[in-house]
Order: sequence, then structure tokens, then C-alpha cells
Amino acid sequence: MDAQTREQAKTLNIVHEIVTDPQAVAAEVDIIIFGTPVNATLDWMEQLKSWPLKIKSS
Repeated sequence: MDAQTREQAKTLNIVHEIVTDPQAVAAEVDIIIFGTPVNATLDWMEQLKSWPLKIKSS
């Protein structure tokens, strides 16, 4: 996503926050949404398997 598209998504409140390194924040967030084409999303999901994620507390 280019800078203009990211800024527009934020301005329109389509997204709460935009990050350029999702792995760096994966352990801090409750939900990760990839706004990418299907093939890119599949690649990200494969990478996600090795990321440290937030542990759900009950």
C-alpha cells in the first residue's frame, strides 16, 4: 500500500493504525488484518506462523 492510500484509509477511519512492520507489533495487538491482495495475504499468513503473538488472557 502506498503512502497516499495509507493516509486516505486513516483519514476515512477505515483503519485505526497502519504499521509497516506487522511482525514488530504482532505480540501487542488483538487482531491483525492484512489489507493486501489474496496472494500477498497468503504469504503474510505463512510468515505469521513464526511470529510471537499476544497470549490471550482469560
